[in-house]
Amino acid sequence: MSNPSLTLSTTCQCEPATPPARLWSLGAAYFFYFMALGAIFPFLPLYYARLGLNDEQIGLLAAVVTAVSVPMSLVWGTLADNVSSERRLLQAILLGVALALFALSRVDSFALVFVVVIVYGALNSATVPLLDGLTIESVRAYGRSSFGEIRVWGSIGWTLATLLTGKILEWTFFEMFFWLGIGLLVMTFFTTPFHPERGQRAKASLREGVRDVLKPPFTFMLAALLLLGIAMSAANNFYSLFLNRMGASETLVGVAWAIGSLSEIPVVFYASRLTQRFGSARILQVAFLVFALRWFLYVVSPSPGWAVAVQVLHGLSFGTFLVGSMGLLAELIPSERRATAQFLFMGTVYGLGSLFGATSGGMFVERFGVRALYMVTPLLALAGWGVFVATVQRRLQQKTV
Repeated sequence: MSNPSLTLSTTCQCEPATPPARLWSLGAAYFFYFMALGAIFPFLPLYYARLGLNDEQIGLLAAVVTAVSVPMSLVWGTLADNVSSERRLLQAILLGVALALFALSRVDSFALVFVVVIVYGALNSATVPLLDGLTIESVRAYGRSSFGEIRVWGSIGWTLATLLTGKILEWTFFEMFFWLGIGLLVMTFFTTPFHPERGQRAKASLREGVRDVLKPPFTFMLAALLLLGIAMSAANNFYSLFLNRMGASETLVGVAWAIGSLSEIPVVFYASRLTQRFGSARILQVAFLVFALRWFLYVVSPSPGWAVAVQVLHGLSFGTFLVGSMGLLAELIPSERRATAQFLFMGTVYGLGSLFGATSGGMFVERFGVRALYMVTPLLALAGWGVFVATVQRRLQQKTV
């Protein structure tokens, strides 16, 4: 039961309120923002290790940077659904994230780092849902492009960053990744004046917005994705350390992340065709299964080269997760509550998922080693798939009967 407007390739014939050419600014925002993340995220665990933090502390920091998005998702979601200008909200958040990264580069004790990443996590948790929401509503209004065709620029930006950042750090100094990230966030800021605004929506209180959204089958979808989010957080936060302890250089670590992003591009780009043909729910099921396969192959990799090669499966796993979850969310939730739903989705997968995944992952790695971690993550992905099939997929099939 695929919905064309929600597979994010729309055919709306309504007259656009602003020129469709403004859609380019959303692609540029994704490009610069994910380029900033690509310059920062793969190297933060290595930076923490250079500060002298242990695996458990690194896991806790990785968790808290997104765990704060659980309560903040409710605040940001309600604010986004009620604010008069999401562009101005996005501008303020981008500046705050850049300042938080600067502060993070200036502190060196665990206590101060912990405080700064709380601020960083609270602010950064709003950026992607705001961009996704603006993009989904814009392509539905203009009918000139698809979500995947715009969102793919984020994958391209991430790829370029992970390809180049490792080399730049070797040519300059390791902490340079902070300045690269801050500069790219500033570039993202300069794209925001050109973003189209979302239309007027019915306003609701925090309680009303959450109550309208948290109903089956969306709640079952969140439960299944929570299990996957726990596994993703644990696996992603320790992948750089996993390669490093296998003997990989910083350049090879960057190449590994770049390979994953390159493999993601065709999947995200053809998102609308995939969802139109197979449906968002089936695409999301593929994500659960490919994630499980990918992490299992890490375990049996005999060398860093093999572990890097396995990253080609990242595109199929994360790409189908992204387009499947966004498409299904848009099918299940009406447009006036979609921002709240997107923030709840992010808070569940990247908030609660990171809280449990990164924290328990750090403790697990401290006791059993990083390779053993990838023996557990496939089981979590399969458990999430089972929950999804037994609840969400079953309800969707009943509706079509």
